[in-house]
Amino acid sequence: MPKLTILRKFLWKFVSNKVFLITCPSEQTKKDLEKLNIFPKNKLKILYDPIIKVGNITQNLKQNTHLNLKEKKYLLNIGRLTNQKNHMLLLKAFLEISKTNSELLLYIIGAGENKKKIQSFIELNNLQKNIFLLGHLNNVFPIIKNSLAVISTSLWEDPGAVMVEASYCNKNVISSNCPNGPEEFLSNGKGGYLFQNKNKKDLVDKIKLFLNENEKDRFSKILLCKKKVKNYTLFQHYKNFSFLLNLS
Repeated sequence: MPKLTILRKFLWKFVSNKVFLITCPSEQTKKDLEKLNIFPKNKLKILYDPIIKVGNITQNLKQNTHLNLKEKKYLLNIGRLTNQKNHMLLLKAFLEISKTNSELLLYIIGAGENKKKIQSFIELNNLQKNIFLLGHLNNVFPIIKNSLAVISTSLWEDPGAVMVEASYCNKNVISSNCPNGPEEFLSNGKGGYLFQNKNKKDLVDKIKLFLNENEKDRFSKILLCKKKVKNYTLFQHYKNFSFLLNLS
C-alpha cells in the first residue's frame, strides 16, 4: 500500500466518485482503506491475488536444479535483497540458531542492492558453509519442495506471494506478523509460525519451535494453509472478479 501523502489523499478523494471498483488483496488492507474514509465503502471489495497458476507450478516442479538438495537440511528465504525483506534480522537469528544446529543451512534466493551488506555479514561471522546466496532464479519451486520450511522476515507484505506458493507445495511457513497479509493467511499463527515483526528473539524462538515440533503438528498447519491456497489460484481469481463485476 502506497504512502498516503497529502497530494495522493487529495487526488484519491477527487476521483473517488468516478472509480467503479476498488479491490483489496487482504482483509486488513480493506479495513485500512475504510478507516481513511476516502472511497465509498460499498466500492471496496476483497479480491485475492492470482498467485497460483497450477499448470505452471506443476511443470516447474518437474524440472531439475543444479543444486544437490535431497540430502540437505535447509530453511529457505525468497525475496529481493532490499530493506523491505529485512534480511539482516534473518541473518542475526540464523547465526544464533546455527550455534546449536551446525548442520542446518539457509538458502536465500533473490538479488538486490543489499547483497554486499548481506555477504559481508556472512563472511564476518564465518557462515559461508551454512548460508548460501543463490541470486535470482527463474524457477524456485524445486528448491521450495526440498526445503524444511520457507521463512519470511519482511517488514510488510500484501499478502506475501512466497508464503502462498510455499503452502501450495506443502511446506511450513515461518513469517513476521507484518502488515497486511501473513496473519490473515496463517490464521493468526494456527497455520504457521508467526513471530513479532522486527523481533529477533521471537524469530529465534519460532524457528526453534518449528525444528522441535512433531510431524503431526507441522502437518496440521500445512493442511490449514493448503485449504486457503485455493483462494489465490488464477481460476478462483477469475471467478471472484467476474462475480464482483456483475455485483457492481
